[in-house]
Amino acid sequence: MVRLFKELLIFAVILVILAFIQHQDLLTEPLKRWDMLMNKVNGTSIEHPFYWTLGAYMVLGAGRLIIVGITSFFEASKGSGK
Repeated sequence: MVRLFKELLIFAVILVILAFIQHQDLLTEPLKRWDMLMNKVNGTSIEHPFYWTLGAYMVLGAGRLIIVGITSFFEASKGSGK
């Protein structure tokens, strides 16, 4: 359960960071940006932030897996050399 909460927290942080990177007006006019999202301005839908976040989460997850794989490989190599 703790692992799931941690992953959801990472997903939420990525969502917020991407939102502020892609839409700087969220700080100055958040209601206007929300209205644009809800009225599907520019042909986007309410799901599009989650698609971007899922893509970034998957890239970050792949990087995390690679790092864990490399570190476990070197730890196993260190252990077998004794």
